Amino acid sequence: MIKNTVFLLLLLTNLAFANRVEIVTNPKEPVLGESFNVIFKVISKSATDPIISFDPRGIDVLGKEETGISTRTTYMNGKLSVERSISIVYEMVATKSGTSYLRNIKVGLNGVEITHKNVRIRVLAKAKKPKNIMAVAIVDKESAFVGEAILVRYYLYSQPQVSSTDIKRFPKLGKFLKRYHQESLRPERVEYRGQIYTRRIIYTAQLYAEKAGKYKIDPISMSVNYLKARSGGYGGFGFGIRQPRKKTVSSKPIEIEIKDLPIANVPKDFTGLVGEHKFNLTLNKKKFVVNEPIEIKLTVHGDGALELYQAPKLFESDKLEEFDTSNDFQVAPDFTSTKTFNITYLGRDSYRSESRRIPFSYFNPKTLSYETVELDLEGIVIAGTGGAVVSPKKEQTVKEEKKENSFDSGSKNNIDLTPLYKLSNTYLYKQKYINIILFLIVLGLLLVKLKNIFTTYSEREIGLTEEIRKEGLTYGRLHNLISLLGKEGDMRSIVSNSNLKESSKKYLYNLIEKSDSFYTKGKSFSKLKIKKNILNEIIKVSQGDDEDSF
Repeated sequence: MIKNTVFLLLLLTNLAFANRVEIVTNPKEPVLGESFNVIFKVISKSATDPIISFDPRGIDVLGKEETGISTRTTYMNGKLSVERSISIVYEMVATKSGTSYLRNIKVGLNGVEITHKNVRIRVLAKAKKPKNIMAVAIVDKESAFVGEAILVRYYLYSQPQVSSTDIKRFPKLGKFLKRYHQESLRPERVEYRGQIYTRRIIYTAQLYAEKAGKYKIDPISMSVNYLKARSGGYGGFGFGIRQPRKKTVSSKPIEIEIKDLPIANVPKDFTGLVGEHKFNLTLNKKKFVVNEPIEIKLTVHGDGALELYQAPKLFESDKLEEFDTSNDFQVAPDFTSTKTFNITYLGRDSYRSESRRIPFSYFNPKTLSYETVELDLEGIVIAGTGGAVVSPKKEQTVKEEKKENSFDSGSKNNIDLTPLYKLSNTYLYKQKYINIILFLIVLGLLLVKLKNIFTTYSEREIGLTEEIRKEGLTYGRLHNLISLLGKEGDMRSIVSNSNLKESSKKYLYNLIEKSDSFYTKGKSFSKLKIKKNILNEIIKVSQGDDEDSF
């Protein structure tokens, strides 16, 4: 009898220290859309961390946290035993009301697998009483058109004092084109469901739907640290004690209906923008020469999805080619945006256009109609004719052929190389000096005129060189830089006829070929740089400061 009693005691002792798992839900009955905790308490003799797996049905897991480890030592029958308890907390949110389960619960511990029966969780459709801390999503409209701006703000509503918040899960909003905004708004006191709360804005997004249908505004989940007041003392007297608490809250999803734009009376010039917009169009000047950049600036401002808007084609002539288009996009604090297009055309031949009005149409959801704005585009004139581009090797060959032909023609015509004698006529002798004096007078007047021209011209050079040094080359800046050396012909001819060094000419020929290559591919080459010594040499030669100028 004594032996049996001892055996049972030993068996109970081993069972007491056997590996086991306890699972608790807090709160016991969570509310749909609000987060709750599922606490796994694993008790064992092992010092290794457990590996937990389970299958949540109708429940999303937000996060996992290890909250603490405790140990207990027991001395029995001459043996020392150590029991280790570890608590792991899973943050979850139910996606449907009713009964949900955690199935296939398994805990791996030091190579041993422990199974646990399914855990039943009852999810309430609504809270039994208003919560003192809530996450709430508010949209400015629950029905919108394709491309219309939808503003959603995520707030934290609280009654106790909040010390800090931490976003644990951001809303995905994957089906929308979206912009995120950082709003700095002070907390405000508001009434919500008959209760007074302090409301703080946590997250703001501006959304655009690209297709019609039913959309869902995803919830946000955040962890909130707050102070909970608790009375103390005897008989209701004493000091108020505030205890720090932590809670995770989630907003409820919101459904949005997106409608197609009306198909009746859609203008041919519809930009695809929804909402009121302002347009502005400017031209750098009216008169140009062949290959001189024609720069146009188009500015669009409004609350539509300007990220998707592309600049229209303003000219259709085959004598004008669109070379480079860049844009700048900025968002204002009032959620409107501005997109500025810098459009560059090149005139390849003489051309003239008349002034005309360019229409831009958008859909106004307030009036449920398409509205059109017309902008004036002034007429332009391009002077000159387009010329073929000659490579440096071909140009050198042409010069050598001309030189050879000049000697050949001289030998065939038997040029008389007999020296010419001076005429000793007195009138002619005096006339020579008179001509010299007149020439010097004219030369002096020309020098004064050239000084005024170079003074004005050098001011323009300073601005041009500063732009090139700071921002690099564009086709327009390269054209304007080479135009300092001359105005006749294309860029290659101007360089060839200039007083630059041969090494500098070859460098510029290569730079011009790269620009033409970029142009034929329709790309910008603003990243190209020019050597500082070449730039300085061009400025000196254009001002007549080179050694071979006189």
